[in-house]
Amino acid sequence: MIELSFELAINLIEIFICTEFITRYLGFKDNVKYGKIGFLCTWFLGFVEVCIINYITFFETFATYIPILIYFIYALIFFKGKVLLKLWAAALTQVQVMLIAVVTNLFVCIVIGYDPYLMITVFNSTRVITVLATKVILLLTTRLMLRYKYISSIDNHSLVVLILIPLLSVMSITQLMVPAFDNPEIRIYLLLGMTSIVMANVFAYCFFVKTNKQYERSLKFEIQKQNYEQQIGAQSKHIDEILVMQKQIKKFRHDSSHHFTALKYFFANNQNQYGLTYIEKINSDLENTEIVDTGNTAFDAIISTKKALAESKNIEFTIQIQIPEKLNVDAVDLCVIFGNSLDNAIEACEKLENQRMINVSAIYDDCQLICKITNTAALNTTDLQTTKDDKENHGFGLDNIKQALSKYNHVLKIDQSDNKFVLSFIIFNC
Repeated sequence: MIELSFELAINLIEIFICTEFITRYLGFKDNVKYGKIGFLCTWFLGFVEVCIINYITFFETFATYIPILIYFIYALIFFKGKVLLKLWAAALTQVQVMLIAVVTNLFVCIVIGYDPYLMITVFNSTRVITVLATKVILLLTTRLMLRYKYISSIDNHSLVVLILIPLLSVMSITQLMVPAFDNPEIRIYLLLGMTSIVMANVFAYCFFVKTNKQYERSLKFEIQKQNYEQQIGAQSKHIDEILVMQKQIKKFRHDSSHHFTALKYFFANNQNQYGLTYIEKINSDLENTEIVDTGNTAFDAIISTKKALAESKNIEFTIQIQIPEKLNVDAVDLCVIFGNSLDNAIEACEKLENQRMINVSAIYDDCQLICKITNTAALNTTDLQTTKDDKENHGFGLDNIKQALSKYNHVLKIDQSDNKFVLSFIIFNC
């Protein structure tokens, strides 16, 4: 009765450690249902399988692959990650059990001069102490694996190799245990061989982790480099826009000086009628100047800036805008959508020698923002990617527009006919 209770308790503990390990290693899917039930079912099913196999045979060989299948099915249903990653984690879980049990038992037998067959089949203090030691080692090994786990950026080819290494190792060790029962004189060599297999698995995993971390760091560096270069490009474009605005301000200040000089002369010489006529002429010119002023600060700023930039490049820029002061669209998204759209339009117009034209239409009607941006472009330009030399760090404009629009209920349409490119979209419920 004591022997049966001990074996059942040990099996229960072993399967719990394994089930808990793979659960923490992979992690449940987001918003997964019945995760705890899945854990308990896997624990119970694994426990029943081990008890049945131990009853049928005194040493597991190919039956050791059955728990791998159980853990794999459990992972498929409840855990996140690739299918191959789940298979590898299932194999890793069972391989730890098998390698630790076989190597520990054989090591103890060699040290104390005990028969491996008796270690497995006879219940005594030696078996109890050895079995408890294997479970403690299993617990410590799984804790160490969880502490240094690595499941990021694992490609399928690497996963296939990682899966094959432990599976072949299990097969090799189970076959090596067979002669260990019958040939005491070669047990030390078998132990060395099994230890080498274990170390090969450890080194393979460590090498894989180190290699992938280096790759991940290099990939992050490349991404950071690209982001930095994009930021430099954006700042450069922003500086150009600031220079255009400063040029306009300087022009206004320069003209204002002349205006004030003329007015001072008229009024100083009692030529009041000439002075009033001059004021009316200035006022008429200002009224004829197209100013973007909807009250929506973000929209006015981006349209005014791009309009000034376009006109500085001799591009005709016309607008038809009827929108309220407040829109249910984030200011950042407005800048991304119209900023990138107009940057693309300006870039396309710069490639033309004549007929440079951009028209922006933005109408708010019945909680819908209806927009259309039209620009002249080269004939048969079907490639929407950037024409700039640094293609790696440009050409994201359209993607950024789509990403910003994706936050809202919208419709996006892109047309090109003759020598015109038209980007139109509607944002609903704004």
